Amino acid sequence: MAVLIMALRRSELTHNINFLETRLLKLSRERQRITSYMTAIGSGKVTPSGIAGLSSKYFCQALDFMNASHSAAMTDASSRATAYADIYNSLQDNSAKELYAVNHGLLEYMSTDDGTNAIDENALTEAFYEQALKEFVEEEVMPQLREIEDDIDTQKLELETERDMEKAELDAINNAISEEISSSAIKL
Repeated sequence: MAVLIMALRRSELTHNINFLETRLLKLSRERQRITSYMTAIGSGKVTPSGIAGLSSKYFCQALDFMNASHSAAMTDASSRATAYADIYNSLQDNSAKELYAVNHGLLEYMSTDDGTNAIDENALTEAFYEQALKEFVEEEVMPQLREIEDDIDTQKLELETERDMEKAELDAINNAISEEISSSAIKL
């Protein structure tokens, strides 16, 4: 009778272990998908080739990210570029303009072709756009994704601990069944 009860428990433990390993596999796959998504959007620029290999869930999120990040970055870049250009253009003295450009890293955006030393607002906007995209990713998106990764890692750790405990119990039951069978066997 004891062997039958232990065999039933062994069957239940085997089922639980298989279920836990399936959950662990799903969590590992989800972790890989998030890592792929983070890689695809990490620079702030989302390209079709960068998101082509993403799962459908993260592909749609990458498209949403493209829209949201573009709007936020363009608004920020335009306002910053306009502000810098307005201040620069309001200066009357060429030496003051040059000093302002040097202090704010604007020399590479100055157009000297026409002799006016004006700031190329399009190039400046593009530079601020790139910077704003990276900031948007690092400040808005990545913390959320890292939190999801941490949650998955915590769940995996809990499931691995539970699986290991059930495996230990299964090993103990297998040993107990073997001993019970050996002790009840007919000795010749």
